[in-house]
Order: sequence, then structure tokens, then C-alpha cells
Amino acid sequence: MKLILNKKSGTSSLKGSIVQIVEKFRSSLTKREKILLGILAVSIFFLGYYYLILKPDLEKISFLQEKAEKYKQQYNQIMMDTSSDNPIHKEFKILKAKILMAAERLFPEMKQEKIIVVLDHMIKESNIRVSSISFTEPAIDTVETVKENQTNPPYILYDLAKQYRGEIDPVPPSQEKPGGENGPDQSQNKGNSVQAEKMEATLQFEGSYSNLMKFIKALENYEKNIIIKNLSVIGKNDDHTLKGNITIVFYAIPKLFHEDDAFLNWNFDNFYGKENPFDPFGGYEVHAATKSDKSENATAVAVDFFLAVNAITSDIPTVVMGKSDDNRAETYVYADNADFEDVELQIYKVDHTYYYKYKTQRESYPKDYENNGVEFQPKGSKIYFKIYSNKRNSDNDKNGVYLKLINKTDMELIVDIDEDDIERPRVSVKEKLGHVLIKK
Repeated sequence: MKLILNKKSGTSSLKGSIVQIVEKFRSSLTKREKILLGILAVSIFFLGYYYLILKPDLEKISFLQEKAEKYKQQYNQIMMDTSSDNPIHKEFKILKAKILMAAERLFPEMKQEKIIVVLDHMIKESNIRVSSISFTEPAIDTVETVKENQTNPPYILYDLAKQYRGEIDPVPPSQEKPGGENGPDQSQNKGNSVQAEKMEATLQFEGSYSNLMKFIKALENYEKNIIIKNLSVIGKNDDHTLKGNITIVFYAIPKLFHEDDAFLNWNFDNFYGKENPFDPFGGYEVHAATKSDKSENATAVAVDFFLAVNAITSDIPTVVMGKSDDNRAETYVYADNADFEDVELQIYKVDHTYYYKYKTQRESYPKDYENNGVEFQPKGSKIYFKIYSNKRNSDNDKNGVYLKLINKTDMELIVDIDEDDIERPRVSVKEKLGHVLIKK
């Protein structure tokens, strides 16, 4: 008990001593020193607050700001990559158009029933008599000779097309077979060979010379390439009738963009066949004649050059220009511009020869535009330039072409603009020289 009292009294005396010392110290300080001590205390408080609380928060904010800026840059890069003004996007559209045009005259698939219908139409139109048609099995063909001990290679184009359309997953690089089906060894053996699906048909026919020529012309003028591989003919002296065999070849490649879906569609709801298979099918003749009439009307005017002006939202370039009879699209020039594109066409005559050249802001045909022109023969008494335009699809649809037309020939240049927008035309003729007639 006495010990506890002594301990308490000792503590009280210690506190009292400390208080006395502090009071004595404060009383000894001047007013200026007290102010400085107050400033020091406040400074220590703020320093402690900054280093212990504020600085960690500022570092966290700075980290989040850097992260947000990084995401913003990624977002801007994605928007730039997906923008229609991106050069890669423009090059893709132009490449897509070139692929479409290069593959346009090839069949999308070897569908024998469709080919039979096509041949049946040609046979009836040419009025030759065909006693039999035999088809080979579709096979993958290449431009290079396949070695005797080499089996048919896998159809790479078919798989690539299905991968592009998302119908099958691409083969991961780790699963590719080195030196095998998709390895480098096979490509070295094949060189630069091109693959395509191939099928042949052999027809035994009988008819007059003029009817045979009609049939051959129908094969040559068909919208898809049909190649005459072999033709053997013998004549009958009694009635001038020809009899023989003709072998024709069909090539097909898988299309990337479904542009030939209409060809592959088969409407099962329609009536096909007849009660007596040897009776003529009248309805087919009517349909074929109607289609033939439309085709003749559509080609009533012989077009020398064409220009297609599309919206920037289109899957193909905004400007496609070329010579009308160029099935290989070798004379085509392209441009993809969200605004108006400058397009120039020049035709001129030197001595008795006609020449042409044209250009966009992106490219020209021929490439040596300043010096050379390409020789051509006008298809009629006038030079015909067909322009295919289309209506505006929105207020943001602002692209078009500024045309410069130079005619230095003795013939009239007819410029026929089809389906242009009335209120905001896509086609604007800014300059013309020579005898040029604009039709809308």
C-alpha cells in the first residue's frame, strides 16, 4: 500500500516537473520564436500529410492517368485502323475489287445440274441437235504438270475461302505439317502453280455449219469462261449436215465474297421436268427468250469505256474505270476517296489511229501517262463513255468525281451518266475539250 502511494506521488511529481519546464520554456520564448515554432509545427503537419497520405494518392492518380492515356491511344489507333480514310482500308477495297473482277468469269463451283441448264439453253438457241453429253468428274487442276507419282494436292483455295468467310477455323501454325500437305516442301515442288476446279463435257452433235457457229459463239460469249478443248467434225455430202464431237472445259474457283450466290441457288419450289420427258418444255423457252431479249437490249449500244462511281460505304472502291471489253480487268484504274476524286479521260487520233488514256488521283492507264496512249478501235461511229452512278444514301455521303474530258478525234464523245443523284450529283464535269456530248 505504501509502495503504490509512493509510485503515484512519483508520477504526479514527474508530470508537474514537465509542466513546469514547459511553462518555463514558453515564458522564456519571445513572440517571434513562438510564431516560428507554430510555423514549424504546421510545416511538419503538412509534410506528414503529403508524404503519408497525399503522395500515395497522387502516385495512384498519375498511374491511372497514364493507363487512361494508353487506352486512349489504343482507342484512337483502332478508330484510325477502322476508318474509311485509312490507306490500308482503301487498298483492301481496291484489292477486293480486283479479286472480284479477276474471278468474275470463272464458275464459283462445279454444279453439274446448273451447267446442264446452261448448255441446254445454248443448244436450243443455236438449233443444233445433241444426241449425248458426257461429263468427267470434277478434279483439281494446276497450270504445271503433275508428276506421275504425285497425288492430287489439297484444294488450298477452297479452305482459304471458307476460312475468310468464317465457316472453318484457320489451322494454327503449330499444327501445320512441315514438308507435308501444307508444308514448304510441297510448295517448292509445285513452284508458282495455280489451282482450279476443272470439269470437261463432251457433246455429240449434228447440225448445219451456221448452227454450229452459233453454238460456238454462245460458248465464247457466255458470262463465264467456257473453253473449247477439242472439236472434230465430219460432213455429210447429201444434205450438207455436219456431225461430230466437241469437248469443252469448265473452270471454277471458290469465291470469297458470295458474289455468285445467285448462280448456286436452286429454287426447289419451282416446277421442273414434265410428264413426258421427250416433250419440249415451253416455259423454259419463254424464260430463255425473255432473258435473251433483255441481254440484247442491254447491249444495244456499244460502250467503249466505262466509269463506276460508288458510295464510300460500298464494299468496292468509289471509282472504277476501264475499257469495256477488258474481261481481265488489266486496263482498270481505281480510287477510294471519301471526297471528290479527279478523273481524266483523253482520246486522240494520230494519222488514222485512235488512242486513249485515263487516270485518277491514285493511278493511271497506261502507267506512263504523260507520254503514251493505248491504241484502240472505236466500236461505232461515235465513242461511247458510260458512267454508272447511284443515289446518295445519307447526308454524310459526299464522294463523287470531277471529270475532265479531252476529245482530240474526229468523232463525237458521248458521255452517258446513269442513275446519278438529282439533288447532289456524284458526277461533275469540270472541264471538256473537243466534241463532247453529256447525256443524263
